[in-house]
Amino acid sequence: QIFNHMRDGMIVFNEYGTILDVNKAAIDQVGIDDTCIGKTVSASLAFWSGLGLKLPKQISGTETLLPSTVISLGESPELRYFDISIKYLGQGYVMMLTDVTDRQKLMIQIEEMANFDSLTQLRNRRSFFNMVEGLVASAKRNRQPLSIMLLDIDNLKQINDKHGHAIGDLVLKNMASYLSTALRAVDVKARSGGDEFIILLPQTNTEDAKYVATRLYKGINETIDDNVLPGLAFSVSIGISGREVLGRTQSLMEVVEEADKALSAVKKQGKGFALSFCELDEG
Repeated sequence: QIFNHMRDGMIVFNEYGTILDVNKAAIDQVGIDDTCIGKTVSASLAFWSGLGLKLPKQISGTETLLPSTVISLGESPELRYFDISIKYLGQGYVMMLTDVTDRQKLMIQIEEMANFDSLTQLRNRRSFFNMVEGLVASAKRNRQPLSIMLLDIDNLKQINDKHGHAIGDLVLKNMASYLSTALRAVDVKARSGGDEFIILLPQTNTEDAKYVATRLYKGINETIDDNVLPGLAFSVSIGISGREVLGRTQSLMEVVEEADKALSAVKKQGKGFALSFCELDEG
């Protein structure tokens, strides 16, 4: 009675992986029934192969085969999370399954709030720099180019003042949506401030980044005009900097600062175009 009235799922199997018993909670949780008794865990449990486990040939006493591990089962919106552990208790294995869906979804929500901008759903500045650490290290190690692009929405305050913050928010959302579809999956995009976006372009030198910026500039203007408010006085300013090879002693922040200087130059020269740091040097 205790076995079948436990809130946690329990699956018992022998050293050969043959299921000896399951309780009602396990049946409800993992979509099996008592006909699995006598069959192997690998044949009965859809998630077994994903655990990457092999039953040891020799075992004695009490041993943990799988420490507490969170797995996901099902598909959205019915996705569930379970804390699973497996121990050998002298006569066979006991698999315990605890439903931690509410806890896990709360943790995911907290993580999203900490790492993503709630309006645009892009990464925030802190998350961006945490995310790109590995890409920068890889670029240094493999001597690959990379570029940084800073995009600033021109006159967003005036748009908010004239048309209302709802239109301003719609501009930001459409900007983020366009960047997400127009850039490669490997390009890292973030909203770094109120009206500013930052993009890391891996394996992209300054010349290629300038080409990307020109394409984005045209596409963004068309997208905002079509989806937000036709005739809206809208433009973006873009600052770019890159490296063919980022030296071992150089940091990504050096490239970001150069892109920021290029963006400042665009703002001073009338806004609404793209400029790279090397062009600024030449000028």
